[in-house]
This record gives sequence, C-alpha cells and structure tokens, in this order.
Amino acid sequence: NAEKIYSLSESDLSQLQEFGTLLQKSKKYSKNELKSEGQKLGLIFRSCPSIENLANLIGVIISGFVEILKIKPYMIQNLSVASFCLFFINENWKMNLKGRIAQIATGEGKSIISAILALVSSLQGYFTDIITSNAYLAKFAYNKFKKVFDSFGITSSHITNDPIKTEDFNAMIIYGTNTDFEFTLLREKINLKDQMITQRTGKVNKEKRKHEVIIVDAPIRSMITPKKTELLKHPKENKTSITPTKKSLMFSLKFDATVDTC
Repeated sequence: NAEKIYSLSESDLSQLQEFGTLLQKSKKYSKNELKSEGQKLGLIFRSCPSIENLANLIGVIISGFVEILKIKPYMIQNLSVASFCLFFINENWKMNLKGRIAQIATGEGKSIISAILALVSSLQGYFTDIITSNAYLAKFAYNKFKKVFDSFGITSSHITNDPIKTEDFNAMIIYGTNTDFEFTLLREKINLKDQMITQRTGKVNKEKRKHEVIIVDAPIRSMITPKKTELLKHPKENKTSITPTKKSLMFSLKFDATVDTC
C-alpha cells in the first residue's frame, strides 16, 4: 500500500524521461552568466512550472557546479532532483501531497542532490531550510557548496554556532540540525523576539523567515527514533551511541510555499 502511494506513476516516469532528454540539450553557461541567468530561469519556472523550464533551470545549476567546483552531477542525481520538483508541476501532487520522500543510498551523492534541490527552490525565491542529522554534516555541506550558492547570488548560512546569532538566519539557504531549528523557535517564544529574520533575494528589507521549503537529510536519523537500533561503543572512549541498523539513507522534502501556475 505504501509503495502504491509513494512510488512514481507511469506519467511521472514519462515526465522524467522528457526531462532527461531536454537536460542533455540544455545550454552551458559561463561563470559570469550564472547569477543573472539562474535567477531569471528560477522566476520563469516559478511563474510557469513545466518540464522544459525545470530542465533549463537545473541546466544552469549544473553549469554552476562545473564552473565553481569542477563537478558535473550525474544524470541519476539530476533525475532525483527532478522527481522531487514534479511537486511544483503536477496539480494532483499539489492537491494531495504535502511533500515527497525518497530513498537515496549511501554514496549516491545525497549532499549534492540536496544542494541542487536547494538552489532550485531558492532561485524561485523560496526560503530553504536543510536539516541534517548532526552539526558536522551541516557545516561540511555549507562550506562545500557556499561558493556555488554565491555564484548564483544566493546567500547561505548554518545555525550550528553556540550561541546562534540573528545574522546567522540572514540567508536564503540555511543548514542546521532539527535541534538547532527547534531551540530557535523555543527561544523566540520565550524571549518574545523574532530571531529568524532574512533578506529575501531581490528585496531591500528583511522579513520574518517562513518555513517555505524544508529538505530533511536522513529523516530516520534526524527526526525519528528507530525501533531497531544498534548500540555501538567507541573503542577508546567507551562511549555508547545509537544508530539505525538500516544502511541506506532517506531524503524527504516538504513544501509549505505557495506554488504559482502559468
């Protein structure tokens, strides 16, 4: 039953096949073109979400990874991103689902998929929160992809500092653990003062940050206490930690943003 609900339909697969064909024909962009073209294509996709416009948007994002990090994402990674982005395109998804969840096996490039997906969302003008299972991963991913985000004029940050500062939230893309976000909300309620204040791309004034797009990296580790766990003891420090027995990782996406239609 779960497979029937969450698996991709024949229509979805057909759309992904069309996306792959169009992506292979997409234009290559220079480093100097990334910001202007990326933001333009992001707004085009937001105003008219279609497979063709999605392929154009992810195409310019791929150019960013190639130009800045000398990394070209694999087609399977781009298809993974596109499968999530069908949420923007398909009316039945918008009406019946609050988000998508997918299983990305270890080693298949989960962090780069998250980064591409974050750019797809933020280039449309949506605030994007990426929740990781620990602070190390949040800092690592932020430091790894910051230059790519910068090349598109997209601000980024992480909120794993102690204490967290208000300026840490002034970014379109924010990395952090679920605890970081939870305690920020708790502090706001206790202190009666907004801490999550962000300047949206293209805007002059800062505003209260909304949770518009949420990407959860490994939700089993980040959000759920698994029924089956292993107790692992550190050989030197004799410390005990709990980890899920399942080796593969999960990747979920939740859209709270209003999706425009053309």
